[in-house]
Amino acid sequence: DIVDISGRSLFNYHIVGILMCLISYIVGRNLVIPNEKLLIIIFILMSLKVFLSADLSVYTINLSYVDDNLRGLYLGLSDIFCIFALILVGMVQKNWLKVIVFLISILILFILNSRASLYIFIFSSLFYFILFLNLTRFFVFFLFFAVVAFLYSSKLILIFGENNRMFSLLSFSSEDQSGRERLTLASQGLNQIRENIILGDYGGVIKIHGDLGAYIHNILSYWQSYGVFAFCLCAYFFIYQTIRSSFFVYKFRLNNRKFHYIFLLSIYLFLMIVFVWTYRFAF
Repeated sequence: DIVDISGRSLFNYHIVGILMCLISYIVGRNLVIPNEKLLIIIFILMSLKVFLSADLSVYTINLSYVDDNLRGLYLGLSDIFCIFALILVGMVQKNWLKVIVFLISILILFILNSRASLYIFIFSSLFYFILFLNLTRFFVFFLFFAVVAFLYSSKLILIFGENNRMFSLLSFSSEDQSGRERLTLASQGLNQIRENIILGDYGGVIKIHGDLGAYIHNILSYWQSYGVFAFCLCAYFFIYQTIRSSFFVYKFRLNNRKFHYIFLLSIYLFLMIVFVWTYRFAF
């Protein structure tokens, strides 16, 4: 078995990822969403917990008491909150309540400090509002500009220097280290694909970088590691079936309002798998 510089087993790493996907599929197939009031109570408790754990001087989660090896868990917390918030936006029946959940979730996701979860949540929700809700254009534009105003408010501009990571995508900053690293990994990963088109380069990221996490951070990582056939299989389930389910929900949106959350989760999954995460992050 191959291990990386952190002592992680290549075989175990991928087996765990596959098991996570299978478990997520089983849970999703049998998921029963609780009633609206219970969801709202859980949402309020989650939001309060994050807010009370935040450093409000820079509007970010306080991880000073967390072990250094566990600080990356904020990404998982952001994903969990984002998914839950999308379910709630799609489940609640009153439009004004959807908007309140949407705005509160933006603040909480900003505090949790995950750019991917924040921006994808905003895009998915606005896309849903435009297509599904009987809102006037004025209200949609007002909502959009309210989000922009929130992101660029004077208070947040003052803390830009302390928390510029969350704004770097909006300002197209060349100092975005995470973005530069992703571009480098994508370039190197595409070279691996070109050199191993059919079977992929299983374990190649360890040979090149010594790190299991140094793969392309989108759906092409399946091609990079497992080959073209695995990539096509993943594309069928994660892209084609996701788009198909979202169209189905949209078609019957007036008759099945309680299933609107499926559309929101479909948009979230599509954007995540295409632009952000792949295996080991089961959606």
